[in-house]
Amino acid sequence: MSRDIYETGSLEITGNQGRSVNNKYLQQKGASDHLALIYPGLRYSCDKPLLYYTTELLLERGYDILQLRVNYRNQEFQDLSEADRTIQLIEDGKALLESGRQARSYSKLLLTGKSLGTLTMAFILSNDQDLLNAKTIWLTPLMHLPPVSQTALGLTGPAFVVGSDADPTFESEPVTKIQSKSNVTSHIIQHANHSLEIPGDPLRSLQILTQVMENLNSFLS
Repeated sequence: MSRDIYETGSLEITGNQGRSVNNKYLQQKGASDHLALIYPGLRYSCDKPLLYYTTELLLERGYDILQLRVNYRNQEFQDLSEADRTIQLIEDGKALLESGRQARSYSKLLLTGKSLGTLTMAFILSNDQDLLNAKTIWLTPLMHLPPVSQTALGLTGPAFVVGSDADPTFESEPVTKIQSKSNVTSHIIQHANHSLEIPGDPLRSLQILTQVMENLNSFLS
């Protein structure tokens, strides 16, 4: 899409213990009252296919985009206890949300998470009643973790869920329950990995990406 319709920058965001939270802010040049927040995976950045094309679809639909760009693979983060890592994820995620809310007067929010980002998203949603009716996008959500599956089951707003039966984080029981909810649009792929790709088969991987984006586009319509 043409970059003439939006500007790229960042917001000054302070997270856990006064740390600066890296981010990218894509702002429509015209007026917009829609904001999409994007929480990537541990090893799956916003530049990788699922999140790159999700961002493109949202921009085309007039959303401003605020992406979390923190590198959680650094040794400082890895050396933290599990509890402290979780606290940092939640606090950074909340700081991104609050800064986004203050950047413009937004009437509609959409949250997108990929893998570890769905854990951050789940904690935010479960503690913010104003977001329970917001649109959400769950890309390979960590459904084996109770905070993620329980939050997803409790959502009342429109939700898009995509995963694969060959992904080790895929948990069939909560996914089946979530699929039965009337507000959920789901897309379960056969034999793909956690990146929704087929190792050694780039053409099939591209077909999967196209299918996911087509379904997501319909969900956003």
